[in-house]
Amino acid sequence: MIPAPGEISEEGTFINKNTLLKDVTAARFGLGTDAVPDDVLNVLSRFQSGLGNEYLWLAYKETWELSEVTVPLIGRVLYDDPITYYDSVNFDSASGTISGVGSHTFQPTSYSDSAWNQIVGKYCTFAYIENSYPIGTYFKIDTRKSNSDSRFSGKALVPARTSREEKFVNSANQDAYPPATPDGYTYTALGQIGNKAQIATGSYVGTGTWGESNPNTLTFDFKPSLVIIAPSSTDYQAQTSGIYIWGNALMPTISSNEGVNNIVSVDGNTMTWYAAGNLNAGQGQFNINITYYYIALGTGGGGN
Repeated sequence: MIPAPGEISEEGTFINKNTLLKDVTAARFGLGTDAVPDDVLNVLSRFQSGLGNEYLWLAYKETWELSEVTVPLIGRVLYDDPITYYDSVNFDSASGTISGVGSHTFQPTSYSDSAWNQIVGKYCTFAYIENSYPIGTYFKIDTRKSNSDSRFSGKALVPARTSREEKFVNSANQDAYPPATPDGYTYTALGQIGNKAQIATGSYVGTGTWGESNPNTLTFDFKPSLVIIAPSSTDYQAQTSGIYIWGNALMPTISSNEGVNNIVSVDGNTMTWYAAGNLNAGQGQFNINITYYYIALGTGGGGN
């Protein structure tokens, strides 16, 4: 029964923000709780217009912990340069970095200089150490081994990563990340998605010529890194030289089953090649009067 105008026979579901766009759905699109459905449609429109134009970032968040490793002999430390030591250290659990706090500097005059004793109980990094720890390692100095040299025992401060969280984020705005408000992630720009691995396929009909004066040329929408060429299956009996495979600097020439080497050059997005020599050169250059198919892999949107 249809109610008369102005009358309600049954109460329906209220239309409000939560029934049109839930907060959890908005968050999946990188939108806040104040987003409206049109904001989501705007994000989806980017896929229709070409995801390859989007910019991509790797976002990661790490946690680290600091451990102390006992080192019986830190080693002889050279006294040619001033020695800097610290009262304490600060450890950043988000980046795993150590920094000295409260620095002091002195210049020892010899290995037997009593001034070395002032670093006992302090923290140091040394320009030279006689063990496997890399330069820049922080050591907590416990004991001077002898009053006649600069050998010490102590503890090496070693950061260890305990977790790493990674995700990829994309945006049509190349300045979208890192966001103005820090969120604990470190962002590494990876460029445009479409400028990463790309693929092209196609075909051409050979002209029956070969040699430096009659090169073959293929032009792509990107700089090629790998190109594979083969005759069509219906024409294979007329072309016995199999498949060309060219791999940029990895394989600077194309070789065929006919024993023909091809001289290859790439200028921007264009690849050119010709057969060196005359023996079976038409087949070797993949340019007799049949159809050839190719597949190309590459990167970048163009240029050199």
